[in-house]
Amino acid sequence: MKPAVSTLIPVLDDTVALRRCLTALRECQHSELNEIIVADGGTSDECCSIALEFGARYCRSERGRGRQMNRATELASGEWFWFLHADCVPAPESLNALLMCDPREVWGCFRHRIDARSWMLRVIEAMDNLRARALRMPYGDQGVFVRADSFRSVGGFDVVPLLEDVFLARRLAEVRAPIVLKPVLKSDARRWLRNGIVPTMLTNWRIVFEFSVLKKSPEELAALYYKMKA
Repeated sequence: MKPAVSTLIPVLDDTVALRRCLTALRECQHSELNEIIVADGGTSDECCSIALEFGARYCRSERGRGRQMNRATELASGEWFWFLHADCVPAPESLNALLMCDPREVWGCFRHRIDARSWMLRVIEAMDNLRARALRMPYGDQGVFVRADSFRSVGGFDVVPLLEDVFLARRLAEVRAPIVLKPVLKSDARRWLRNGIVPTMLTNWRIVFEFSVLKKSPEELAALYYKMKA
């Protein structure tokens, strides 16, 4: 039976996050209608073992989130492509909400929650959800989903070291506004906590400003982002 959803997970040797993500996907309602494809940009045999343990397909790819997700779509057969970062945990009702989408909808994301206690993080999450609705610009950690034919029609992900989600969102926004589904998608808070909430927020804003206003390339901005991520 052809799956309704293909969940595509880029991973880079992060076995703990991958196991947590796959466990949550297995507990989703209608998980039998979902095929899972893990695209590994590293060389971890353990990631392969975990993927197969959970019944997911596994492939290797050149490193780079855009490359890895494009590679996964080559193997996917679902009506929907759901791009899910390995360090995100979907709610049990996520798949059901996606399957219940109006046939006219083309793409969207889920409500975002950074998985740690802080009033500042709650403000950031609210801004993320507002940005997705008002500016038609959800980011990758909000669990972007798109109809397979629409994804292919806009050319898939750009192969860039950063902001592949922004480039895709810009093209899809010209087709239709995204929807934001109610189930909450939790993303790992370790980067926020390790580097500090305010410094991380300011760095993110700086990247967006320099990209959008100063027209710097993803290649120029990647060093700033990965310095923070290290």
